[in-house]
Amino acid sequence: MEIEEKHKKALQILNTNDSISKYNLEQLVETCCKSLANQEPSQKFTSHGNTFALIQLQTSLLYILTQFVRHSETPEDLLSYLTTDCSIEQEKAKLLENYYGLWYDRMRLQFINIGTHLPHVTDVRWEVGHLVKSNSLDQPDGPLFKLSLKIEKYDAVLEELKHEFIEFTCTSQELQDLVYKLKDIVRHCQKLASGLSSN
Repeated sequence: MEIEEKHKKALQILNTNDSISKYNLEQLVETCCKSLANQEPSQKFTSHGNTFALIQLQTSLLYILTQFVRHSETPEDLLSYLTTDCSIEQEKAKLLENYYGLWYDRMRLQFINIGTHLPHVTDVRWEVGHLVKSNSLDQPDGPLFKLSLKIEKYDAVLEELKHEFIEFTCTSQELQDLVYKLKDIVRHCQKLASGLSSN
């Protein structure tokens, strides 16, 4: 996971003691977590001082929290990132870690809930099936592959994640076609991403 340097720099305001108090930091982090979990903050974040720097800080916190949730990172990963990569004081980094751990599931559910509830593939299993010889002319040459896709899906009624399996069989030629199409999609996405990052 790559986080831009500007977001790391924006977090440096946390290292200047007079800029933001512990209470204001708690308020800010809670506001960020609640907004990512689509919940109304219990109180508005207010602080005295350099408002532009605080807006940058809030924006960067939202971005970093979003990236960590999207990549299913643990609270310990966030703590490590904040202390080693961003050089944030241990006490403040620990506070961020605690709020992240507290709100992680709700933020993740909200992210899954965005859009059209399309399933998310989390695991793929496969095995080679054995074909009993037959007199039928339309039998494929070679082995059959049995594929099982484990998907994670948000159930809007139960308001929780569900795991399901999509299973199918294919010949080696059909499997090669599938792999080629997936590689083509990856190449296309990488080309789009490199075009966006160069702008």
